[in-house]
Amino acid sequence: DRYGFWMKNTKIPLDLVFLDASGKVVEIDSLKPGDETNVICQHDSLYALELNAGTAKSLGLKTGDAVALPEKVLKRIPRSDEK
Repeated sequence: DRYGFWMKNTKIPLDLVFLDASGKVVEIDSLKPGDETNVICQHDSLYALELNAGTAKSLGLKTGDAVALPEKVLKRIPRSDEK
């Protein structure tokens, strides 16, 4: 699905990293404190990772990278290779 986020009551800037079911980065957005604009991922995603602003860049994280998700998180939904 495509999920949206806003920053109405958030006091610090964030990087929002959208991940698909396998943990692949499908989009990275920068969000500003207090912004009520609804930021919607333009790609299907299952997870959203909130990081302090600038963290994605400092890690060199980019679209297409894989993020290792804990196995207990992945077990909550059937993966495409398990169907």
